[in-house]
Amino acid sequence: MVLPAERLSLPPLLARPDLPRLGEPALALGAVPDAPSRVVSAVVSAIDVRVGALRCFELDAAVSSRGGPVVDLDGRVIGVGGLDLPRGASRRADSAPSEPRALAIPIVALSRALASADVAAEQFEGRTPTYRCPSCNEPFDSSDDRCAACGRLLPHGWEPADAACGASTAGAERLVRDLLAALGAAAASRRVGPRAFRASYPSSRGAAAEVVLTIDEDGATIRGKIALLRVPAANQEPFYRCLLTLNDQAMDTHRLSVEGDTVHLSFVEPTSLARPGEGAARVRDLVREAERYKKVLAEPFDAQAC
Repeated sequence: MVLPAERLSLPPLLARPDLPRLGEPALALGAVPDAPSRVVSAVVSAIDVRVGALRCFELDAAVSSRGGPVVDLDGRVIGVGGLDLPRGASRRADSAPSEPRALAIPIVALSRALASADVAAEQFEGRTPTYRCPSCNEPFDSSDDRCAACGRLLPHGWEPADAACGASTAGAERLVRDLLAALGAAAASRRVGPRAFRASYPSSRGAAAEVVLTIDEDGATIRGKIALLRVPAANQEPFYRCLLTLNDQAMDTHRLSVEGDTVHLSFVEPTSLARPGEGAARVRDLVREAERYKKVLAEPFDAQAC
């Protein structure tokens, strides 16, 4: 689920309480990166299409983005579009193998599954998610690569292509645990995505600061970053010159970067070069540098610390 950080000004779409009908016209709503939102006109061309345990319906037009709503002509949601058809799933006899399929999950099924989550946003704060194996539906620990019940490689795990790759990807998770342990955090409780982790640490300037760690797709490197402060409203030219000077002095151990209006301190750590115990020292060094940069940049330029 995606929970908006701020209350939206738009009214929510209404969910239709019944399943879509064969031949019914529909509209698929969606957006793609760097492009305006799209509305695709379609017709429900098949119902009760099995995808594993799911019963989906099919549209006769491609959906432009995953997760977008499919609505009827009255604007009521009948499904969530953009689902891929897995290899080996059932296919209508009259459809060619190369024909693209636009599948959607009926909103009726999702409404039943998410009924327990239809509560105020404040009730989600502090709750730990429960992860379940896609094969056997048994709960698993998010720090594990394989399900303890059936042995399946979990969605956030990596299947090593060779010995070198296997060592690298396995070492990435161990290095993340080492980095987070230095902040007094367990990797399992700080995972916010398949390869992303977020942990807080006490800041000398008051509010707690956050470290975000991300493992790249092949597990070869780990990227870490800390949000330092907001770009000041005035004196921006000397502020950016100061950032460039500080980067020149960093000797490539870490870098300062600007994302939107926020200055971050970041580093890249190759997992193949990491040694046991080095991760803890690395993240402690990064935290010390973050505190130093906050002091150097916040006071002279009147920048607000994160």
